[in-house]
Amino acid sequence: VLDLPEGFKNNVVREVALEKKVILIDLDKSLEKSSKYIYDVGHVNSADSEIVAAIIASKLHDYFPRNFVLK
Repeated sequence: VLDLPEGFKNNVVREVALEKKVILIDLDKSLEKSSKYIYDVGHVNSADSEIVAAIIASKLHDYFPRNFVLK
């Protein structure tokens, strides 16, 4: 396993999204770095999955307002 600097993978994903001109919902930048939200390196805890869902819904609504109506 490579010992990569913190944030390296997320930065690669951001670069590829820009290069390919695809939408990126960057939860790494949207969520506070805290054990309150993060269960492990790749997952939020169950209580805060609703926060993640709200962030994703909001971003989808921003990009596709006719298709994603927020309630």
